[in-house]
Amino acid sequence: MDGVYEDFGTSRTRRLERISAAEVQDLNLDPGSMGPKVAAAAHFAQTTGALAVIDALGEAEAMLAGAAGTRIVP
Repeated sequence: MDGVYEDFGTSRTRRLERISAAEVQDLNLDPGSMGPKVAAAAHFAQTTGALAVIDALGEAEAMLAGAAGTRIVP
């Protein structure tokens, strides 16, 4: 997956480019898929005050450049 998707599997599916740690709680993510990963990233962002990014590992360079993935901010 190249980021976090809202309404995944529906006609309204869209990749989130940026979301706050607090807004993550409003997402309805399957606990058997992206849910735990997104919750952990949000917890990291909230407790450290640092940015967390979710994307495929092969996109690390683009993530660091801010050009890929979903950015989770404190």
